[in-house]
Amino acid sequence: MKGFPVLTALFYAEFHPIQGPVVVCSMPDNAITSGKPDSRSPNPASEDIILFDAISEYVIPKPSLCNRLVSVMATNTRVIVGHPVSIEDPKYERNAFLFNLVFVFEAHANFQPYEQIVRKMARFLRSLEVESGYLSSKDSKRSIIDLMEKVHEFPIRKECRIFINDFETLNLKLLLPKAPPPRVFDWQVPVQVHSLTGGNEKYWDMTISRVLKYINGALSVKRIAEVADVELGLVRLAVQHLLYYKCVQMVDIFQFSNIYSLEIRRLMDYLDDRNAQSELIEIVKKDVTMPSVSFTRLYTILCGMRKGVTVKEWAEENDLMALNIDIRRLVVFGTLKGFLFRVHRYPVFCEGDSGEPAFPGIMDTVAENGQQNVDYVKLINYLNGRHHFDEICTELEISAQCLEQIFTNEPRIQLILK
Repeated sequence: MKGFPVLTALFYAEFHPIQGPVVVCSMPDNAITSGKPDSRSPNPASEDIILFDAISEYVIPKPSLCNRLVSVMATNTRVIVGHPVSIEDPKYERNAFLFNLVFVFEAHANFQPYEQIVRKMARFLRSLEVESGYLSSKDSKRSIIDLMEKVHEFPIRKECRIFINDFETLNLKLLLPKAPPPRVFDWQVPVQVHSLTGGNEKYWDMTISRVLKYINGALSVKRIAEVADVELGLVRLAVQHLLYYKCVQMVDIFQFSNIYSLEIRRLMDYLDDRNAQSELIEIVKKDVTMPSVSFTRLYTILCGMRKGVTVKEWAEENDLMALNIDIRRLVVFGTLKGFLFRVHRYPVFCEGDSGEPAFPGIMDTVAENGQQNVDYVKLINYLNGRHHFDEICTELEISAQCLEQIFTNEPRIQLILK
């Protein structure tokens, strides 16, 4: 989205106890009419005028459509967006007061940025009406017109503050919508990509403040919940909130049994900048007092990372333990920059020709290996090729080594790398 859609008009409607749905006022005045256009008129501008009679049942609708966002294509060139409100109270003539402040846009306009404005206006006007009868009083029309004039003009500056009286103030601001954050899984590890301790800690909510010190690039979401003693669902939401504002990025749990693959083009794009080369060398240094590994050597090491080779095997091939390289930091940094990507292992149970059930075979294998702390019933449900090692280990609270041992002597279990 390059900008905000044009707010072509506003109108306020309510349910009159005798006349039924009526338009109280509009901005501009000729934006909506209860009459019928002259069909003989060749003027195309007539299509911009909304006929209230044709849309009144959606502006002041039945209770099932009240108190929710409603959008309707009013004409070939105009779409309306409102949030009809129903306030039930014996003080009103029909025991209820129904109203709607409706926003009008050009047809096919993306009015999503205005949705939160429409909802906020509905909540605000409802509050004013409940507290002081702001909309239903005899002198309300002039106040509503003044409010609508300011709301109609505010998109020019994208924000405004409207003073209703000595006690009530309305703040409006247009914001371009962001895509919702991706789902956060229990086995993922949040990594800070921006400092979260710059003196703004007092503005974080309680959950974020509590888990913040445990977001260290090593602990998974589930592990953070355990050590911080916070309910797991709340930790997921807190991390998702930080992910939405790009304060963190998600990586996999680092283990030497993990498999990664190199995306050579992305590595070349990243290393085009000499500053990036220096950054990579400094980031992966294990001991700052020791000499750094040369860029040529580091590049050769990275090129040796390939599908089917575990981190442990890759480290042994290149004798990384003898070099001043922090292996975990190198892998995490490469994942964040996009030139390393994780290759997961998905176990699949393939039954033999005898058609015997999978569960006894797994039970026997597990018993032989002495892994008595595994939830066998739950484990068998994960052996369908849809769940990788990280997920299974996190859900069953076992190590990858334990899972590998269970699968070692079971030829009917195949691992798919992807």
